[in-house]
Amino acid sequence: MRVRENDIDRLLQARSEIDEALRRHKTKQTVLFTDIVGSTTYFDRYGDTEGLLLLYQHDALVKGTVEEFSGIVVKTIGDSVMAEFADPLPAVLAAIAIQRQLLHHNQSLSRSERLQIRIGIHTGFGFKRANDLFGDIVNVAARITKRSGPAQILVSHAVMESIPSTDVFFKSLGQINLDGKSEPEELFEAYWTDAKEYDAIRSTFPTSSTSTDVVSLRAQIGNSVARWLRMYAVRAYYEIRLWSRRFVSTLHATRGMAAVKTAMVVALYLAIAAGMVSGRADTKLPAIPDKTPAPPAAETPSAEPPPAVADENAISDKTDPIATALPEATPIPERVENLPEPAIARVFGPFMIERRPSWMALIETVSIPAGTFWMGDETGRGDEKPRHQVILDRFNMGRTEITNRQYLAFLADSGHQRPKEPSYAKNYLTEYPNLPVVNVSYDDALAFCAWASQKFKADVRLPTEAEWEYAAVAGENGVPFPWGPLDPKTSARFKGNAPLGVRTASMDAFPPNRYGLYNMSGNVWEWVLDYYSKDYYETSPIRNPKGPPAGTKHSIRGGSWANDDSTLRVTRRASRNPDEHSDQIGFRVVITPSH
Repeated sequence: MRVRENDIDRLLQARSEIDEALRRHKTKQTVLFTDIVGSTTYFDRYGDTEGLLLLYQHDALVKGTVEEFSGIVVKTIGDSVMAEFADPLPAVLAAIAIQRQLLHHNQSLSRSERLQIRIGIHTGFGFKRANDLFGDIVNVAARITKRSGPAQILVSHAVMESIPSTDVFFKSLGQINLDGKSEPEELFEAYWTDAKEYDAIRSTFPTSSTSTDVVSLRAQIGNSVARWLRMYAVRAYYEIRLWSRRFVSTLHATRGMAAVKTAMVVALYLAIAAGMVSGRADTKLPAIPDKTPAPPAAETPSAEPPPAVADENAISDKTDPIATALPEATPIPERVENLPEPAIARVFGPFMIERRPSWMALIETVSIPAGTFWMGDETGRGDEKPRHQVILDRFNMGRTEITNRQYLAFLADSGHQRPKEPSYAKNYLTEYPNLPVVNVSYDDALAFCAWASQKFKADVRLPTEAEWEYAAVAGENGVPFPWGPLDPKTSARFKGNAPLGVRTASMDAFPPNRYGLYNMSGNVWEWVLDYYSKDYYETSPIRNPKGPPAGTKHSIRGGSWANDDSTLRVTRRASRNPDEHSDQIGFRVVITPSH
């Protein structure tokens, strides 16, 4: 059959249109997978009822924490949960929170009853159809999770380099071959507590190799592996059965049956060698080093063992020789055992509270880049003129307005006076933890900032008017609203869509702006730092303006659920007395870390 040239042109055009349509539907997402370590063994040991209870505990913990950090649970797959986040930082923070809560959960349980989770995270572009995600981003995240071990968080290089905060410490595990991928991926281990505690926790778990490729296995069979077996025989004995199966499987695919026979002989030799020295009383399990070790030279006696990754069924069995070598219970770091339970812990549940807390345990921030923008609107009200140029330094702004949950932590820890209930909801402060706190005055907002500054050893304050407007426009100079040309009813909470009951909205009710900030317009007015002056723009400095030096009122920005859409313009200004309380006013914060 002869294909005419114009038919080919039409096919190529159709292909081009399909490719373009697919490209438009591709979005950047961050995918997090969790997986229960040893669930098969747990079901076999304790039965289906206890196994299902384990799955329920896992799902409840992961889902609650994912939602707390603004993620969405896409689906549960057996003993795994798949979640998506708009950015890598909240995904990593959610993973850290999960592992911290598990540490608390496991303290009262015997080793064999503990729930252990491994986590993998990857970021990139993928397709979203209905409520599911597809594409290489999902495949890579799942394979990273397989490389992770109990109490471990592994992330891709793309995730690591996207984290703006220095509060998350990553250690490179080097280039790791992932199943089905032609090129190796550099993986990073995220420390979810300080190094000494993390090493103590991770060192109680048996380990196995992170790579099953022929080259790395050959390198491990030499004299350095023999020395490694002598030094770490307890771990090697337990893992050799699993390792040998992988070794045989890999060589079977690449070298044929002759290589399989050779591999079996080598595996048997290694097992015997491990067993011969497994009874040594002075054998100790190594801790993960504080810093990434330099790659060891060949034949160097001090070479470190390969990075730690445990098998799915790595729950200790008391009939196994390894079980007698490991402690019955994971040693709890002294700092955790002796730590009092402060008010903030009662609010947030079983988090492991650190002596030097980070604000990320309470407030998620977005790094707003330094830049220049045009502030004000020549077509707006009188106090929005003249439109003028402003230069700002980088700052970290709260992703959301301060929520009831966050404000309750402040009240419980400081004893500050509780705000009255809004007109539209009873028990608003306690029953709606993810909604913005309201009925707080300017002075109340300053008190929260002073408490948080002392608690987190950082500079926590209200944003200036210039910072607020710059963050709201998110690099889109001249746009009247953070959501651009979209319908305000699908983009913000205001008079046109506020329900009759509870008027305010949570962060997931509407999409964020380009900087990842939620509810910058609508929902509640937000206190800002500046005194209000209607003619301040005429004399405002160009760099980092902070408002007039004195005044009787303070500015508020953003509009609220009670206003029409015209009030939600990003340049719109208003003012209130500093002691005024209103169920239409809340606040968000800016945080500068101390050095």
